[in-house]
Amino acid sequence: MAASSMLSCAAQPASLTSLRAGRSSSFMGDQVRTAPVALRRSQNVAASFKPRVLVAAAGGYQSGPRTAKDQGAGIVPKAVATSVLYFAAPPAAKVAPLSAAAEVPTSSMPSRYYMQLAQALGVDPSGFQALKTPVSLGTTSKELWDQMDRIPNKVMFGSLGGKVNFHQAYKNIVAPLNPGDDGSAFEAAMGDQLDEWYTYKKTAKGKITPAVFNAWADKNFNGDATEVEEAFLSMTDDPIKAALDVVHNPKNFATLYETDIKALKSMLNGGSAINFTFDNQGAAIDLSSAYAHTESDDRFLWWGSDTSTTATSLSSKIANAKVTVTVSYGKVVSVPVSAKTTWFDSSVMATALNGDSTIWKDPTSQTNFFGNGADQEGQVPRVINSIYVVRGPFKITTTMEADWSDDERSYFQQNISGGFWPFYSSSSKTIQNTVDTCSKTQITATSFNSDSGTYKVLGAQISDIRSAFS
Repeated sequence: MAASSMLSCAAQPASLTSLRAGRSSSFMGDQVRTAPVALRRSQNVAASFKPRVLVAAAGGYQSGPRTAKDQGAGIVPKAVATSVLYFAAPPAAKVAPLSAAAEVPTSSMPSRYYMQLAQALGVDPSGFQALKTPVSLGTTSKELWDQMDRIPNKVMFGSLGGKVNFHQAYKNIVAPLNPGDDGSAFEAAMGDQLDEWYTYKKTAKGKITPAVFNAWADKNFNGDATEVEEAFLSMTDDPIKAALDVVHNPKNFATLYETDIKALKSMLNGGSAINFTFDNQGAAIDLSSAYAHTESDDRFLWWGSDTSTTATSLSSKIANAKVTVTVSYGKVVSVPVSAKTTWFDSSVMATALNGDSTIWKDPTSQTNFFGNGADQEGQVPRVINSIYVVRGPFKITTTMEADWSDDERSYFQQNISGGFWPFYSSSSKTIQNTVDTCSKTQITATSFNSDSGTYKVLGAQISDIRSAFS
């Protein structure tokens, strides 16, 4: 390519139209069974938490109460008052403006993006994880639940993901628990009529409840029906035994979470536009309030997986150039992660975590699943409160001011379609990557999407397993 002061650039797309404005989190279900005292205490805290919605305000967006009208039909469970919560996120803390460095200073572009995104969402960064590469949701409930079902990594930004999903981990936790009532007292009370009951049970329609058994016993039991009815109630009211019965039936896991893709689309109709601009100039920012900042790698890679010498060298040059980033997200909502009570019982989870070793068939299981609360992490160290989902259109423009050689500008032009920071998404039907300006002193690159049917996960609000069930 011939050297020139200005390379031929792709035409800059038309700017996004103005984005209209118009929401935060817990794992809940209509579980009526009485929970342990510690869990009931967490319910009271959760009951005082009202979901929030971002509303337009001078200078940006601020959070305010979400009304029943805002919630939309089918999004928030109706029986909140009787719900046992898996965990409830506290009200979003006020995020202070980015300030000069205090304990953990950084000028890294990824970290600056992380803090600006948390601030724009109005979330407390101490429990916020941003995705290093936003994840496409697809168009099905299964794809949505797959993201909700992750056991998140302990990183400030990265992937949501471990190899074991939460619902599978819950099965694994329940399996080695000892039920408080194994049914032996009921079987002894039934005596010779136990087989008669089991035969009736096989032909009975609907769920076998204490009321169903009582009706059968009052009509058919030869002795005192009161004794067997009490024994049956004790057996069926034991939450661990009930959970063991539930997790062995695959049908109970057909629907994993309360919010399905239809409800998500309804929520996004009332979502909020988020717009912010930042640069890498001035004082370093303080990351001391950010989640897992000491375990996080905030290295800047413009091309992500491209680790060639040229790409790595350019990433370093960009990091040291004067960089300005403008972000525009069309519709963003916080989607609560609420487990279906067809398979999940939070009282059982709390008992498994906080109970003594006698509730386990193997006393070491408790530490294996939950760690020791100090230096050992278990298989389920943390859980997701909510995920932040964006619907197109969205647009990110990055302007880099430095002395750019012809070879460097040519490399940008030739490789831009492969995807770059922060989305790292290749050009496709839903994502367009362009170089808009490519002079000797300035390169401007844009990644944009104009499709309102595209959904991506930007991040999640998460909790440590012990704080979730303390």
